[in-house]
Amino acid sequence: DRGAFAPARQEAIAALDALRENNTVDALAEFERATKAFENSLAQRAAMRADMAREDSEDYRRLGRLTYVSAPSRSLGAYREAAKLDTSDVWALIYLARLEQTHGDGLNAALSVLKTAGSNAANDRDRSVIFDDVGNVQTAQGDLKAALTSFQKDLEIRETLAEADPDNAEWQRDLSVSHNKIGDVQRDQGDLKAALSSFQKGLEIRETLAKADPDNAEWQRDVWVSLWRLREFESAGVSWADIAARMEAMQAAGTLLPTDQPHLEHARAEAAKDASTET
Repeated sequence: DRGAFAPARQEAIAALDALRENNTVDALAEFERATKAFENSLAQRAAMRADMAREDSEDYRRLGRLTYVSAPSRSLGAYREAAKLDTSDVWALIYLARLEQTHGDGLNAALSVLKTAGSNAANDRDRSVIFDDVGNVQTAQGDLKAALTSFQKDLEIRETLAEADPDNAEWQRDLSVSHNKIGDVQRDQGDLKAALSSFQKGLEIRETLAKADPDNAEWQRDVWVSLWRLREFESAGVSWADIAARMEAMQAAGTLLPTDQPHLEHARAEAAKDASTET
């Protein structure tokens, strides 16, 4: 590191020598060269430190990824250290914000990290995820107005992505998620008409995806989850029997998640009540 300053020191010595000899013109020229040499050396050292910081930050991010599921508190610490050194990795900040919310300093800390991530986001996909995460945090804070705005901004981006690549099924599914989250907020705000419309838009997309790929268990599950939401609205025309039938089809195919079994039992029980009432 010190070797980087050797040329600058030589220029400074030459300047002092010229000054001792009362050679002011040469001394000024040597001082100018020495100044530039020191500036160049300092810039080189700063670049080296930046490179080292980026390397250290990447090592912390690796540790964060490795421990994200198995040891979230350790992962939180690793992502915090990574962010101190380098904030250019947007997804590292997204994971840090999620960990701050669940295992760290809470919702306000998560929002602060997401703000930094939003400033660094370089593409629409990243911006979409950030708006979605911000909306989730704002919902948890009870700030439904702000959450609705965030989810709507997310939806706008996802619509642009889906229009640009209409054959991308994941973009379409993301759209359905956005419609559902907007619907959740609208329902909680008491705007039931708007909520119903949002949920129906989400279901329409999910039914299209499920029909296009009947072996995709995730997309089949998405359909009954949307139907469950719509069951709250009498005008939607969704019955518990409809929901139970969808879930039973997945059970028969061996794709119903064990954790969803209680939901199936609930849907069956409600469908039986409806049937007994009708008779």
